[in-house]
Amino acid sequence: CVEGCSPGFYEDGDECKPCDSSCKTCASIKTCDTCKNTNEFINAEGKCEACDVKCATCKSAADKCLTCASTHIPLFDNEEAKNIQDCVSGCVDGQYEKDSACYPCDSSCQTCSNTKKCDTCKNTNEFINAEGKCEACDVKCATCSGTSTTCLTCAPGYKTIHDETSGTIECVEGCSPGFYEDGDECKP
Repeated sequence: CVEGCSPGFYEDGDECKPCDSSCKTCASIKTCDTCKNTNEFINAEGKCEACDVKCATCKSAADKCLTCASTHIPLFDNEEAKNIQDCVSGCVDGQYEKDSACYPCDSSCQTCSNTKKCDTCKNTNEFINAEGKCEACDVKCATCSGTSTTCLTCAPGYKTIHDETSGTIECVEGCSPGFYEDGDECKP
């Protein structure tokens, strides 16, 4: 006879009955209140289930990590809120690493070293603007730099005019009077 049920048992009328084997504590045979191990969570059926190997602790699903296993680093939503999105083995394109964690780049970046400035763009017909974001080049440019209309190479269907003085190019639909067509170029 006991005054109260000990951990691992629940009160059923005037009896103490054992919890499910996966539970540390429970209120009924159906539902765990706490789990035996820290790397377990209570699933939809109320039973304790192991977290995914990437998680040290998790909640509501095996892959919804609260903290990461020693083999993984957190992927946070941003540097301010630091809400954990996932646990990863390392940062990939579209993410940057800081203080042993990964953070997402701006959605326009292929790679970045912080959230505010792209290092490279996802597409070759984009350039990094003054705000550090990737922006599409003008339709005439296959590649551009600095501004959308400063073409480095011309898009298909456009001819290139080299400005020897400035070292820049102009992309045109057709060669104007005083120029002749030489492949993809207009020459004086």
